[in-house]
Amino acid sequence: GRANLVAGNTYYIQVQGGLDAGQIVSQGGYILAVAKYVPPVTVADDYANTFNTNTSPAVGVLAISQNNGSIVGEITSTKDVDVFRFVPDVSGLVRIDLKSDTGSKLDTILSVLNSNGEQVDTNDNFANTTNSQLILDVNSGTTYYLSASNFNGTLGKYTLGIQSIEAQDSDGAGNNVG
Repeated sequence: GRANLVAGNTYYIQVQGGLDAGQIVSQGGYILAVAKYVPPVTVADDYANTFNTNTSPAVGVLAISQNNGSIVGEITSTKDVDVFRFVPDVSGLVRIDLKSDTGSKLDTILSVLNSNGEQVDTNDNFANTTNSQLILDVNSGTTYYLSASNFNGTLGKYTLGIQSIEAQDSDGAGNNVG
């Protein structure tokens, strides 16, 4: 058990064997260990765990036109999920990258949800790495939610980025010249 002790006071600990009908029935050696209890450190969550916009902490906002289309976050517990809202200004293809920061042990999982919170797409371990990437065809003015989470309880910092990508034409150069 735990007791709140006051520094400078003397305390006595009584040790006895098991009782059976009020009689001590066992004897022998024992080990007594006393240790200071250190409560676990709680790390504040940085972004909402759900696409519901009325949560605290709030849903993050990601836009191609802000901060070079990227935002940083941290998965701070095994069940932490960070959710971001994305509303594209134009229709077309976007590439979404979720990369663990250098030195981070985070194994990322990236998911895209529609405005109803239904999963549209997901990726884990893009190109045999612990990072994630998706190519998504988006519609202008439509709300999408991106969720950053972990695989197997890994924790750490990450960068979530989004950028428009030009559709490739038949010669693969993206210049719309066949």
